[in-house]
Amino acid sequence: MAFARTLGIPAETPRAVLEKPLSLTLCSSSPPRRSVCDSICDEIRGLGGEAVGVPGDLTKPGVIQELVDAAIREFSGIDILVNNA
Repeated sequence: MAFARTLGIPAETPRAVLEKPLSLTLCSSSPPRRSVCDSICDEIRGLGGEAVGVPGDLTKPGVIQELVDAAIREFSGIDILVNNA
């Protein structure tokens, strides 16, 4: 699963996936949002889930490719994509 943004995602949304066998790839653009992304990833991993954060601005095509590449590299692909713009 890839979440395209982190700041606007309700906190329970990524935690809810721990009830399912999913892994998360999160992306955030600005430094304050990156710290939120890192915190969510740390919390998910601490609860036994899998998560990776990718910094970047999704309005730039190269960042979108980095997000996809990270999901494929870490978790063998993307099953669900949530763009929380």
